[in-house]
Amino acid sequence: GGASEVLLMTDLDGTLCGDDAALENLNNYWLDHHVAKRGSVLGYSTGREMPNYLNLVQQLTDRGVNLIRPDVLVTCDGTQVWWFDPGSEEPREDAVWAEKMSVGWDRDRVKAAFHRSIARLG
Repeated sequence: GGASEVLLMTDLDGTLCGDDAALENLNNYWLDHHVAKRGSVLGYSTGREMPNYLNLVQQLTDRGVNLIRPDVLVTCDGTQVWWFDPGSEEPREDAVWAEKMSVGWDRDRVKAAFHRSIARLG
């Protein structure tokens, strides 16, 4: 029999990215053993925001390194979840998760308080 369905979820910076040869080996393994296997899911988790993730992908591409498009991307240390639907170029934010994360706090207010605190530090 072939490989079983798997969920591969990995961090990016210093884990998956940082050793281009190892990343290429993992890419080849994933493509050879799991990408065609219905049910396998590739996910990345990062502290980066979506624009910074896209910048990382571009930097790798510019160096000739391929970062396989994931099925799911968890950004901002778990506060945002993005789905890469087959046939769609743009990632789709998980609306249910976004709603859960927005309950009980005002992001703009928190952001303003953060910037005031940083300004006080000089």
